[in-house]
Formats: sequence, C-alpha cells, structure tokens
Amino acid sequence: MAPVPRIGLGCAGLGLADIGEEAAATTFAAAFRRGISHFDTSPLYGAGLSEKRLGRAIQRHLSEGGALPFVSTKASYRIDFPEGGRQPPAERRQDFSAGFIRASVEASLRRLGLEKLDLVYLHDSPSAEAIDDAVEALETLRAEGRIGGIGIGVTDCDLAIATLARHRLDAVLIAGRQTLLDRRAEAGLFAAAAAQGAQLVVGGVFNSGILAADDPATGRFDYGAAAPDIVAHAQRLRTTAEVEGTSLRAAALHFVADDARVAATLLGATSPAELEDCLDLLAQPIAPEALARIAATP
Repeated sequence: MAPVPRIGLGCAGLGLADIGEEAAATTFAAAFRRGISHFDTSPLYGAGLSEKRLGRAIQRHLSEGGALPFVSTKASYRIDFPEGGRQPPAERRQDFSAGFIRASVEASLRRLGLEKLDLVYLHDSPSAEAIDDAVEALETLRAEGRIGGIGIGVTDCDLAIATLARHRLDAVLIAGRQTLLDRRAEAGLFAAAAAQGAQLVVGGVFNSGILAADDPATGRFDYGAAAPDIVAHAQRLRTTAEVEGTSLRAAALHFVADDARVAATLLGATSPAELEDCLDLLAQPIAPEALARIAATP
C-alpha cells in the first residue's frame, strides 16, 4: 500500500445532518485548498452521508483539475438508522461475515463515486479472531483491484496488538490513545506496528475536546464528562504549554504530528475555521525540547 499522507481530515462530524450541506462542502473545499490529500470516512458517519458528501467534494475537486486524494473508509456496522443521524452505541449491530464486508465496501464505493478505495479499516473489531472472514474478504477485494490496503480502526491498543499478531495489516487507526493525556499506544502498539511494517494512523488527538478547550474543565474526555484528575492534568499541561510559549491545543497537535513513528494524523474539523486553525497551528513549529517538557508534565 502507498504511504498514507501525513495529515488527513477525519470526516465523522461532516456526516451529520446538523452540519449543513454548505458547511460540509466549504470544509472539504478548505481542506483541498490547504493541500490536504487524505480523507477518512465510514458508513457509520451519518448512515453514509459522510461518504456521499466526501464523494461530491472529490468530484468538484477533480472537475477543477485537482488530483484524486487518498481515501479510507471502514466496514463492519449495519446501517439501519436515518441518514445524517447518530446511532447510539448500544443500538449498533456489526457483521464481520465475508458477504457483508464485500457488500459494505461496494456500497461505500458507490456513495463515494470511486472505482477504488486506498484503504479499508475493519471498524471496532471485537477480537482478532472475529475478523478472520472479514480480512479474507478484503484480501479478495484487494486482489480484484477494488481496495489498496487493509487495516483496523479501534480504540483498544491490546486488541490492535493481538490483531497485528494474527493478521497481516497495512495500517492501524488508533483513536484517542496517543495523546498528551493518554499514551497507551506507547506500551507496545508502536513496536508491534513497526515489526509488521503497518502504518500507524492516529485520530482523536484532542481526546474528544478537552485538549482543545479554552478551559479544560469545560471539555469532554473520551466522549463523556472528564473526571477531576483528568481535568487537573489537562490544566497542568496547559500551564506548561503557556510557559513554553504555546497553547495546549497546539501542543496536542504537535505531540502527535511531530512523532516520526506516526504515519498520519487525522484532524476532526467540522468547519473551515476549525480546520484552518489546526493547520495554522501545525505550521508554527514547537521546539522538540519544549514539546518534550510539555509532554512530561505529571
């Protein structure tokens, strides 16, 4: 599989109906304008609306003379809720059968208007063994030229390590586990990915918002209210970042994006302003020594 472009746009929020069509379109346009050539989506994001919106943006980009970007999507969830909506985790149903995985990928290709996907992740796999048939289905699709690479997208580092030991993967997308507040990926996942030659893609660099909030006490952590000790740690990180002449938000971005072990960093922006802010912060270097001192804040 080709190298994953180092900065990508995560398109989860851009599949929601409460993010209007125009807002999504202008965010995609801003991404292309700023040189982003890596987009990650999923059928789960708005019951396919994220893929449809991305597909339309790609076609506009191509019509203006742009190049085809690197596109990844995911497979495993059955989509049985209204387009543009959110499905509560307790109501989600997964299917890792070969037949469903093939059907899911083919449906994604249609929504995106593409002939080939650069990478397909198996989304939130429950165990390394549970995806045997799904991996085989993706291998067949790769042999047919329909996809370029095979990966998993998870939040569990131990599961990712076990899956790397059982299956030959091109990439692992790990969300929220390599951040200033949560570094579980360092306890084996980096080494496991490197040993197999799998590219490590990191999402959730702000841990659902707490590392991007002006006041960490108002931010969320892992999609829920942050515990007092997490808030206190984030506040100490912010103080150290300010002493080093930067912001907590900038440090959180650079902590991931500046790590040579990370193949790509996903930005979860849902507006041009959010995306431009992230890209502007990444364009302003933080000295490695300063970033190390921020990261070492207990």
